Formats: sequence, structure tokens, C-alpha cells
Amino acid sequence: MLRSLGWTAGQRLDIRAVEGSVMVACREDGVFFLTSQGHLRLPAVVRHWCALRPGQRVLLAAEPDHDALAVHTMPVLDSLLTEPHARMFGGEPT
Repeated sequence: MLRSLGWTAGQRLDIRAVEGSVMVACREDGVFFLTSQGHLRLPAVVRHWCALRPGQRVLLAAEPDHDALAVHTMPVLDSLLTEPHARMFGGEPT
């Protein structure tokens, strides 16, 4: 995913919480970095912002037009999908 954005080791990043998800954007003035191996590590403060626990699954979505990556937590995805799934299957959201 990071390679598809063209990000490399040491890349400066801006990381912020947005409505329970995490937005990671390539920024020259970013205070966060990709590791020397080119990995993205979410700092503890960022994980706390979104109540993200170690090992919890997330959905990553690259946004090449914004040179950014969205990290969506399962609770956010549940809230986004509950109503459409209920409509799709003829029921009411729970």
C-alpha cells in the first residue's frame, strides 16, 4: 500500500484522527516518519485517539490524489455499513 503511494523509508508524515479513523498524509512538515524499513507505525497517542488496540484489524485505503492513507477501525466500518446492509436485506438497523 505504501509503495503504491510512492512513500519511502524516512518519509515525513502528518497523522491525525478524523471521526474515529486515522488519516496519514505525506507532508514535508510532518512530525511522524516511516521507519527505516519503510513501515508505518502508528504512535501510541494516535492509537489512543481511536481506541485502537494491538492486533485489532483495520481497513487501509490509499488516497493517491491526496497523497494520503486512511486507516479505518472496525467500529467505524460497522457504523458505516449497518444501515446500507439493513436496507439491502430488507431489515432495520440494529
